[in-house]
Amino acid sequence: MSESELKEALAIPNGARFYRCAFQVNPFQYLVRHKKPTAFTSEADYNEAMVKALLENEIGVIAVTDHYRTRHSATLIKAAQEAGISVFPGFEASTKDGLHFLCLFSPETDLAKIDRCIGDCGIHDETVLSPIGKHDCLELLKEAGKWDALCIAAHADEDNGVLVSLSGQSRVNVWKSEAFLACAIKGDPTKADEKHRLILLNKDSVYARERPPALIHAKDVNGPDDLAKPDATTWVKMSTPSLSGLRQAFLDPDSRIRLEKAQDAPQKEILAIHWLSGFLADMRIHFNPNLNVIIGGRGTGKSTIIESIRYVLSLTPTGDEAQKSHDAIVREVLKNGTKISI
Repeated sequence: MSESELKEALAIPNGARFYRCAFQVNPFQYLVRHKKPTAFTSEADYNEAMVKALLENEIGVIAVTDHYRTRHSATLIKAAQEAGISVFPGFEASTKDGLHFLCLFSPETDLAKIDRCIGDCGIHDETVLSPIGKHDCLELLKEAGKWDALCIAAHADEDNGVLVSLSGQSRVNVWKSEAFLACAIKGDPTKADEKHRLILLNKDSVYARERPPALIHAKDVNGPDDLAKPDATTWVKMSTPSLSGLRQAFLDPDSRIRLEKAQDAPQKEILAIHWLSGFLADMRIHFNPNLNVIIGGRGTGKSTIIESIRYVLSLTPTGDEAQKSHDAIVREVLKNGTKISI
């Protein structure tokens, strides 16, 4: 395959992949406002260092979630986007029953719309350091659905988290709510405190759900060094970073959420294939590293793709009928003169 043909093939979308995501990134003014220790003296320097660290840590998706504020998030969002990083804008909410939630919006959402949603929470005075909204957590989850936003319960097994700040039936009601899709936890859920472990693993009969919430890592990020911490990021499988993709991942966490980077065994991988002339002339396919499914009607080329790969790699079909089918496709469909590159 020529270099140009390979680049064209690899530029074609190849389906879902795992993105490393940091969902609780704070802007510089959050650090200033809360007197957090930092080596940076300006917003520009902080943003530059954050973007550099995001790229070095291969973090392709972030959410910027200041406490009931967006005004000071804009420059960090812009800097990250210009570096090719996808950004979910949003805010961190504090409910009147003592819980913290990360409210995420679609990447294309205007910050003015998010500000209106913050107003819907009863927050109108930015001079208040850590305001508390007018909604309890169930009300907030309901409102977020109206905003077309997605909520993550922040630090669920720590202070201001659902498993610590709530108890009894109130905690059960929140945990079992259909709108409660994801929560951030510390460490490995199998090694969590005994009082939380069975709930997190969906083995406590009182809290058990048919579809348990996704467990993610989303520790507060207050500077570049925090991005390398294991509890700061989660790998999420999406076709493209979007609110719908994130929601789908939360609904299917077993296959789409990883708390740690998978250490897959080394293996050979087919990146792309290209046909020059013949039935599939000038067709290119960029394969997904996980699962590829070929769908099409009779005679559209499904078997031709498979047998082309077999032919180029000199793989012998198993069984007489498979061999006959392979030979017929090579002879009658691919024909002489077809060039196949993998």
